[in-house]
Order: sequence, then C-alpha cells, then structure tokens
Amino acid sequence: MRRLIILSLLVLLCSLQLTSAFGPQGLIVSDCCSDLMTMRIPLKRVVSYRWTSSSCAKKAIVFEMIGGKKICVDPEVSWVSGHVATVDKRKSAVWRLGATG
Repeated sequence: MRRLIILSLLVLLCSLQLTSAFGPQGLIVSDCCSDLMTMRIPLKRVVSYRWTSSSCAKKAIVFEMIGGKKICVDPEVSWVSGHVATVDKRKSAVWRLGATG
C-alpha cells in the first residue's frame, strides 16, 4: 500500500513537470518549439528574442513579449528578420547609452 502511494505521488510530480514545461501558449517544450507562428506579431510588444537549440527538430526564433509571454516563430517568414533587426538596434542603443553615461 505504501509503495502504491509513493508511486502515485511520483506520477503526479512527473505530470506536473511535463505540464510546466510548456510556455504560456503551449508552444514551447523545454528549449524547443512544437508549433511555429507565422502570423505577424506586434513589434512594440517584443522585448527580446533567442534562437532555439540546434538539437531541436524545428529551427525557430522565440520572441519574448512584454509580460513574459514567449512565442515561437518561423525564421523563414518575411517579417521576422525585420523584428530581429529592430530588437538588435534597441539593444545596441541601450548599450551605447549605458557606456556613455
């Protein structure tokens, strides 16, 4: 009986871990993306971005939005490179301000 309870608790903890591995939209699994968004997202809401790991099945960019939401996007979609370039410019502008101040 005691083993059954311990086993049940283990299963419950594992299922909670799997559930928490998904991002706010259920798009991100660990460091990889299961689904990619192609619809344009508002640039003014994008805070930062990162590439997924090279070990992931799908190559993707993860945009972090205001509020912490993370959205996986297809890097081949035309608007994505513009968003990436703008975020890079924002970061370099902030860095220059910090270096001169």
